[in-house]
Amino acid sequence: MACNSSRSATDSLYLTQNHWVLVELQDQPVIHPGPNQQASLEFTAEGNKVVGSTGCNRLFGTYTLSGDEKIKFNGIGSTKMACPDMSGENAFMKALAATNAYGISGKELLLKNDEAVVARLRAEPSK
Repeated sequence: MACNSSRSATDSLYLTQNHWVLVELQDQPVIHPGPNQQASLEFTAEGNKVVGSTGCNRLFGTYTLSGDEKIKFNGIGSTKMACPDMSGENAFMKALAATNAYGISGKELLLKNDEAVVARLRAEPSK
């Protein structure tokens, strides 16, 4: 059991030390038009805050980790700038709302709804 809690602590630390860029959503690759238009997440341990981008708008909220690889996003909101295509942004926000578990595999963060992967993000060093 100590191995599991150690792994969870390591995963939690890795979660907060990276800038996570969305690379796949609902089994579909995500193509970013430019570096300033990447959908992404950053986690902060203090206050369990999450911030990021939908690819157009800034997003913000909090997260709760519980048990083994369980995560819940709370109060997720975003700015309301008009974007040329809102479908990717809407799908990303829905994926975050559906997420109840996560996994870390190498440099990838898998956001899951039970066992189904709803979003895959790639780790980049925090900015």
